[in-house]
Amino acid sequence: MLAWFRKREAVQVLAEQAPDLHEALEQAKADGLGVKGDQIDLWYSGKAHEHGGNVQALSAPNGTPLWVSDVMPGSVHDLTAARAQVLGALYWAASLTSTYPAWPTTATTAPGSVCTPRSNQPTGNRVLDVDTRTRNALLGGLRCLGERGYAVLTGR
Repeated sequence: MLAWFRKREAVQVLAEQAPDLHEALEQAKADGLGVKGDQIDLWYSGKAHEHGGNVQALSAPNGTPLWVSDVMPGSVHDLTAARAQVLGALYWAASLTSTYPAWPTTATTAPGSVCTPRSNQPTGNRVLDVDTRTRNALLGGLRCLGERGYAVLTGR
């Protein structure tokens, strides 16, 4: 019982010395905290809610890794990393032959010969048209090949 009273007294003393909300916010502003546009941590991924890196990879249909990029900070968006490291080469390779398979696993639309699923839903209660749904289903089925490649990379 005595320990509980001492704990309560200690918390009360600390609370009396602590700044009020307005003082704390003024101090945060003076310290430059929370300034819009400032990068807090380049390696923090808001998508994964943890620190990490963004790695792009190409794999064979059986999942064997063919090429792996240098790591980019986790805050870099997947499509931004793909554009910087791999899509240019994929567009070039796709232009050489119409039979060259190039299916990124990203769900964001990328222009050109490389097919990606469409993630944008129509407004209101409408649904995607049957052609877009079919295209997304086919690309989703092919996505497992890329996921197998990443499983091979991360499992070693």
